Amino acid sequence: MVVLLFAVGPGIWYNNRNLFFSLRSQWEMGAKNKTEGQNVWFKFVIAF
Repeated sequence: MVVLLFAVGPGIWYNNRNLFFSLRSQWEMGAKNKTEGQNVWFKFVIAF
């Protein structure tokens, strides 16, 4: 069974020396025999 799914959405990134963060959101569409939804990610990194 092959499931085709498309997702689009905005994202924000910030990078400064040893500090990085990103915030992304995606809306899924075009699903057949699968639920559609929304994904949100937040990533925060401090490099030592």
